[in-house]
Amino acid sequence: MESLHSIRQMVGPMLDAMPHPVFLVDEDVTIVALNSASRKMIGKKPELIIKRRAGEILHCIHAIETEEGCGNSVFCADCMVRNSVKKAFIKHIPIREKAKMEIVSKNRVNDAYLSFIASPFEYNEKQYVLLQIENITELIELRKIIPICCACHKIRDDSEYWHKVENYFQKNLDLTFSHSICPDCSRRLYPELNLSGEEKSQK
Repeated sequence: MESLHSIRQMVGPMLDAMPHPVFLVDEDVTIVALNSASRKMIGKKPELIIKRRAGEILHCIHAIETEEGCGNSVFCADCMVRNSVKKAFIKHIPIREKAKMEIVSKNRVNDAYLSFIASPFEYNEKQYVLLQIENITELIELRKIIPICCACHKIRDDSEYWHKVENYFQKNLDLTFSHSICPDCSRRLYPELNLSGEEKSQK
């Protein structure tokens, strides 16, 4: 008990410095510690999260199919989260994966797309895994279909407003664009800067 308390004290500030939800888990994907981003994502007090398995906290539909909970459903053998944690323990290297999960939210079953990294971590000669999770559902949905003007390339949002591509992604995904120019546009707009050595010699 004391060792778990000490590890939370040690890794707490480090985990809180990470912007994405991060959990410290054992081999059964039981949560030992978590950061503030995880608490915000889940919306529960730490004492309601610690010592519970990740699938139960993430509201995976298969975690409630059996009384034993996360890891005991027939579907859990194929769980990418659980298998990535297992690989990290065995191979002692970070494992990066993406997975689609069925989660229960507001009494409905929804698809969620997660990107996660399972990184091995040792403390007092005991092995753990740092499980970093990012919800990329919105990005995946945007990739499926985005209404875009065929002339000016502005994007239409759900409220029927049109936005510049960079403004749309910055607003919805917090992405900032840097601007450059592709070779085709460079040749079309600045032909004098794109003359080859042969073309220059002919002039």
